[in-house]
Amino acid sequence: MHIKLTSIIVDDQKKALNFYTDILRFLKKMDIPMGPDHRWLRVVSAAAPDGVIVLEPNANPAAQAYPQALFAQKIPLTMLFTEDLNAEHARIAGLGVVFT
Repeated sequence: MHIKLTSIIVDDQKKALNFYTDILRFLKKMDIPMGPDHRWLRVVSAAAPDGVIVLEPNANPAAQAYPQALFAQKIPLTMLFTEDLNAEHARIAGLGVVFT
């Protein structure tokens, strides 16, 4: 058994795509329009190109409440891994990423 698909709930798909591809260096795998405001937007880690992450719009009220509640409790919704945390932190902080 393995995970076939996982979603990351985002406020703005275009901004999220730029962040995941330009800052975190993920690869865009699929970008299909789904009506006037949303896209089926898949990205993958370059280290795991067979993985599937969907940048999911938070248009559903439940999709809005869930990450807000976890954020308020300081519980991470998504965890990313790297071999060199200090180097990656310095690299993306240098690109303007703010850590809370």
